Amino acid sequence: MKTTKLFASMFMAMAVAFSACTNVNDPEEEDLSNKLPFSETFEGGIGKFTTQSVSGEQVWKHDAQYKYVMMTGYVSDTKVNVENEDWLISPEIDLTDVTAAKLSFEHVTRYFASVATEATVWVSENYVDGLPSTATWTQLTTPAFSNAANWNLVPSGEISLTAFAGKKIKIAFKYISTATKAGTWEVKNFLVEEGEAENEDPGTGEVGDTLTVAQALVTQNSEVKWVKGYIVGSVKADETISAIDAADDVLFSATGVRNTMVLLADSKTETDYTKCVAVNLPTGEIRTAVNLVDNPSNLGKLLKVNGTLRAYFGIPGVRDLVGFKLEGYVAPTGDFAVPEMSIADVRAQWAGEKKTLTDKKKIVGIVVTDLVGGNSGSLKNLTIVSADNSAGIMVRLTENNTYNMGDKIEIALEGLELNQYGLAIQLNNVPTVKTQRIATNQTVTPVATTIANVRSNYASFESRLVTVTGTITSGGEGKWYSGTASGQNNKLTSGADELIMYVTKYATFKDSAVPTGEKTVTGIVGQYSTATATSYQLIIRNLDDVK
Repeated sequence: MKTTKLFASMFMAMAVAFSACTNVNDPEEEDLSNKLPFSETFEGGIGKFTTQSVSGEQVWKHDAQYKYVMMTGYVSDTKVNVENEDWLISPEIDLTDVTAAKLSFEHVTRYFASVATEATVWVSENYVDGLPSTATWTQLTTPAFSNAANWNLVPSGEISLTAFAGKKIKIAFKYISTATKAGTWEVKNFLVEEGEAENEDPGTGEVGDTLTVAQALVTQNSEVKWVKGYIVGSVKADETISAIDAADDVLFSATGVRNTMVLLADSKTETDYTKCVAVNLPTGEIRTAVNLVDNPSNLGKLLKVNGTLRAYFGIPGVRDLVGFKLEGYVAPTGDFAVPEMSIADVRAQWAGEKKTLTDKKKIVGIVVTDLVGGNSGSLKNLTIVSADNSAGIMVRLTENNTYNMGDKIEIALEGLELNQYGLAIQLNNVPTVKTQRIATNQTVTPVATTIANVRSNYASFESRLVTVTGTITSGGEGKWYSGTASGQNNKLTSGADELIMYVTKYATFKDSAVPTGEKTVTGIVGQYSTATATSYQLIIRNLDDVK
């Protein structure tokens, strides 16, 4: 008898979809179909799902007796294995209105040669119909497969969709078989719902092998284990502290701490260091991705680490890490071992129409937008400049931006889209995995110039950081942002020349009073257009930009 059990979950984060250098328009009327929660039990058929057979005679089908969908390349009548590639594809699922989402399903996987590569789950943002090869797909990791010795359905575990926050997606089950081996895959109780995934893939072994912090505290036996917990703080940034002997040695915050370790706890709100394990962060990707100094937003995130259960800083710890899984983190996949191209040379490739870059190269730049200030128009937007501030370019990521002002980052160029938005050149739809941070706290010296010079030589100043002097006038309510005008009533003038002081409704300082009179202002040069006019603008990052 086959058993059923409804199990669901997953996670994701979302961004506001406006660009930095254009007017903020009213949102379009939204289609309410296929919003969360989205479910399909497959009890009565395949529902809104569609099937696509790439090769082989067999296809995904519904089993009316057991009320699931299934696929196999094994022909029982002739006892022959048939080579197949078959996809079961969901309808469009709308994730634009949630900040966290999760996928789960139940399944049986038997007789595969390699179930992890032959029974896979994928996501696409641009699939419409027809063969899957017409679209771009990203593979998801399935935490748990069934026991190959029986036909019992098992929960997949919660699968994170964090990278697809704010998007509309389709999810597909991809089946592979060969003439040598043909597995059977049965699926039911498909569910995408709002909420965080609690049991992401721990990396190796079974999900149940992952220790809680409470378990790790009493299992300091030098074994290599996975441990999961929430990042709650770190040791104070005081180099005289070599061991945690008292509460005063740690901070349950992301400021004033070291970047070489974090404290994990079973609760996000834990403030007792005796209920925490100290996790050593080795140099490289783990430290870069996890530490709180460079990633303050990691505070409170779920972290799983694979390392040795051994004391660190004088308290129970996990050290000598060999693996990690961080909530929302997607490892860079871009080819960064390539020659560097200057930002100016990338800009020079713009010829008036959208272009896909073919250069096996990278650009390196320093982030000049302020994530905290929020005036980039969207969490997906940032602007980078060369170290000498001789050239800059807007970057539109596919996921929420986590880079801070002063971060030095590199971007793998091959396959990226070069386009224009708001009359400014932009690297558009850049997967976050094709970017990575290589340094922090870098300083960019603004170009001291005049408003007249910016206007007359706009092409050379676009997306660069400048400092100009002029008189601020407020045409609105005396705030940086008023209504739908996006701050465009506020101007910086010098004689007959002016720059719009662009501030969006997403800026954290939008309700602050606009100082009038002569000021020295630092900002990023941009341009926006309406149906009737085109104007030059200066995008301030925070109130410190106005002196």
